Amino acid sequence: FFLLYIANKRKNKNIIKSILFFFLSFITSWLYLFIRYNKAINVWAGIDSVNLLFDFILRKVYINQNDPTFTINSCLSKLLWYLKNYYKNFNILFLFTLFGLFVLYLKLKRIFFISFFIFILNLFLIIYFTYNGNSPEFFYVNKPFYLLNNLFSLFFLAVGFFSFIRYLKNRLKINQYIILITISVYVLLYIFINYSNNNYSRQFLAYDHGLNILKTVNSDNKIFGKSDIYIFNIQYIKQVKKMYPEITVYDQNGNVLDISIYKFAKEENILNRKKQEKIEIDIYFKNKHKVYFMDMTSYPEYNLLTRPYGILHKLTESSIIINKSENLMKIYCIRDLFNCKNKDYFIRYVLGRYLIRMAEYSAMNFNFKKFEFYKNYALNLAGDVPNIIKNIASIYFHNLKDLKNTMKYLEMAVNMDSYDFAALNLIITLYHEMGIRERELYWLKFYYEKEWRKEIKESLLRQINYLKTKI
Repeated sequence: FFLLYIANKRKNKNIIKSILFFFLSFITSWLYLFIRYNKAINVWAGIDSVNLLFDFILRKVYINQNDPTFTINSCLSKLLWYLKNYYKNFNILFLFTLFGLFVLYLKLKRIFFISFFIFILNLFLIIYFTYNGNSPEFFYVNKPFYLLNNLFSLFFLAVGFFSFIRYLKNRLKINQYIILITISVYVLLYIFINYSNNNYSRQFLAYDHGLNILKTVNSDNKIFGKSDIYIFNIQYIKQVKKMYPEITVYDQNGNVLDISIYKFAKEENILNRKKQEKIEIDIYFKNKHKVYFMDMTSYPEYNLLTRPYGILHKLTESSIIINKSENLMKIYCIRDLFNCKNKDYFIRYVLGRYLIRMAEYSAMNFNFKKFEFYKNYALNLAGDVPNIIKNIASIYFHNLKDLKNTMKYLEMAVNMDSYDFAALNLIITLYHEMGIRERELYWLKFYYEKEWRKEIKESLLRQINYLKTKI
């Protein structure tokens, strides 16, 4: 960006070539997709044709009929999150960014309008096309999409610095090298302060987490998973490190791991949930007591549910209790438990899972002091992760039979992720069974406001009107 600015200022005749090179550098990653998509060892979502590749570029492979619709509230939520992180990234340097924009407007209006238009357009497209829920998890996942805007901001920042130095030199007669050294020291100081916090080469959680999962099971076992915090770690262990090739891990989202069993479960490139469940049940009955899930799962119609098994969940009949599986926690390595200085959401999420599992085992063994210790530790570390909060609610419900705290944490989780309709339905059902009509009505109205599908909204409205007659 800075070179483009200088080239234009000096009326460089080769500026068109510079702009062309600049544009090509942006689309290189897309060109590489067309070169490698049918030769790569690993492809995303089973992409094996040019049509699917275009669907990936246009994000059609992410389209899900259960995604919330775009609303003013969702727009504001994403915009406010972006502005908060924008300030966090640039801090006081934002003043130079504004100054750079001002200089561009005065000196190079054409470049100002083009760059600012691209900045606003990219921001609009991200806000419009990304998931419309309000969960912190999705805000975190969307962070890479804002990279283009950050690059433009660095351009404005460079223009601001350059113009500020020239102003001080020409108007105030201050030596430009003294100014440059002062600014450089300031920037280098921030780099030095933040380096250790953001030095991911000194963090081992992704490797340790994937390794912990795979060494929990035997070679003839099957694992199902869909959460990114599990899937990508295992992908690294299996496909990069070439470890545990004998263990089969199925990707329930059909993205990066084994998706061969879901070949005939797709409709318009989207997995049909009922077909998918039937396939998973068939796998279980062919491999009884050898099937594990990374997330809590149940199949009520088959009387099957998962029980804690180390950091995993073992699928079994609801009448079967698994004893002493907490001993598996002793074989795990988590080197980053006390090395999460940068408070990265992913790292805190994963560490929170381990702490909550320890809390669950403590509750199962009626060690309430340890349960409180691990629960509070998890809340302090990952209290902004809805799934961690829901796991705490699950422990209170299944292990401690404490409905009051169950509802407290369920409501806390739904307030963080308002489109978690599974949790919402559970809240409404529990309040109905407890006979607390006022709270049931409150959450029915809450559900009605968030729901966008016409037939479900009509059903919720009928429930609300009926419940009003009973209060």
